[in-house]
Amino acid sequence: MAMNKVWKFIKIGWILIAVLLYLFTGLGYLDDPKSYTGESALAMYYSMFFITFPIGYLLSCGHSFINYFLYSNYKIVVPDNFLFFTLDWLLFFSFGYFQWFVLFPHLFDMLRKLFPKKNKIS
Repeated sequence: MAMNKVWKFIKIGWILIAVLLYLFTGLGYLDDPKSYTGESALAMYYSMFFITFPIGYLLSCGHSFINYFLYSNYKIVVPDNFLFFTLDWLLFFSFGYFQWFVLFPHLFDMLRKLFPKKNKIS
């Protein structure tokens, strides 16, 4: 029972951190979009990469591959604007949430059932 409360606290903390990262890094863009240099987006990417690791690494690789593919084959450059900033954050957030609060707990439950604790007989 106590573990459920701890896990709920961790979940709320993770969501709060992710939303605050979005808000604080997004303010850099909304403050002055014309002088925006992408530093806020870079800060968001690194931060979300950190809190969504290891799936964030795969997501970053996929993101880079898609951008490279679009540019090298079709000369399409993904724009650096607030819409794509938000879409990238949503992508990292949804994959990270799925990883930490759906996939991993399911895997841990499967492992617990596969390898039950043995009772010690004294």
